[in-house]
Amino acid sequence: MARLLAPSDYPMWFHLESAFSAPLSLGDLLWTTTKAQPHYPKLLSTSRGSLQVWLRWAPKMTGGNIEALAPLTTLQHHTHDLPLQGWIGQGVTRISHLLGIDGLLPFPDLQKKYLIPNKEIFTYIRIKHIIGDVKKLTMLTQPHNCFDTMCLGQKTPKKPLSLCYHRLLDLDRPTKQSYMSQWERELNSTFEPHRWMRAMSLVKKATHCLDHVEAAYKLWLRWYYTPQRLAEIYPGSRATCWRCNQQEGTLSHIFWYCPALSQYWQQIQDLIKLRVGIDLPPAPEHYLLHMMPPEITAHEASLITHITLAAKQRIAALWKSTLAPDIQSVITKVNLTQQYEEMSHTISSTLLKYKGIWSKW
Repeated sequence: MARLLAPSDYPMWFHLESAFSAPLSLGDLLWTTTKAQPHYPKLLSTSRGSLQVWLRWAPKMTGGNIEALAPLTTLQHHTHDLPLQGWIGQGVTRISHLLGIDGLLPFPDLQKKYLIPNKEIFTYIRIKHIIGDVKKLTMLTQPHNCFDTMCLGQKTPKKPLSLCYHRLLDLDRPTKQSYMSQWERELNSTFEPHRWMRAMSLVKKATHCLDHVEAAYKLWLRWYYTPQRLAEIYPGSRATCWRCNQQEGTLSHIFWYCPALSQYWQQIQDLIKLRVGIDLPPAPEHYLLHMMPPEITAHEASLITHITLAAKQRIAALWKSTLAPDIQSVITKVNLTQQYEEMSHTISSTLLKYKGIWSKW
């Protein structure tokens, strides 16, 4: 990419690949938007891959508007026979040179700044029409970061690959998903994003059964229609828990806080202590969201995950029932899971991992 952005000194492979994008060069195609980019059926796969990567990540890596960094000649991609030689000869080489605080500078201001002759007024009108069609551009008075400097064809203090990695690492981290925030509000706790990611990774690595993975994601994503949710959809519907008929039936209540489940979850805690040898604290983030304490090993966490998944599936199986599940049904469910996991690990030749997880069960 750095060589493509260079104003000159193109390598031989650049000329070879550009032969398949004529009449535009491969460097010119970098500055066309996805909508305006021409269709080149013979474009080499390496060129097409480079363009896809660029169009996806360049807007996120630059501090300003990516179109403002583009050479002036890219305006010719949007119309035919746009004469720009007179503008380029006067030093207007980038689209950013045409911009002010409020967008495109008036023609008299450009004349005063770059000594543009009066005869270029028609070209200016065409440029104004093109920029208005593309998008509203913002002024770029100076490069915002090293990536902008590289896009402008200037030397940077870092090597291009290191520069790109540095910019990607500095990008704003994604905000928490809505379901994460809802869980945190209900549990009156805050969980770092890495704990969510670790929990999801744990479930995916612990089992080959898609039914179990789906069960975990259903609860994470708050898929279930609880009394509280149904009351929001159907005004007048009862919002209290159908099991205890005392408190609001939120998702955390139905799966954890309901008084009718207190003995059930105590039995699950005792089962984990008996079979795994770990006294897992009775916290919903451990049993419902699979956020295991860091001192628990990977194999122990996987076995605990199988037990808690079975426990939650038994609650879902008795949906709208006034009865709590019994511990024997959970043990039966885990035994069945063990059989399926053994067959799966046998087929995939990973019995060593299977024994590491299930040896304590």
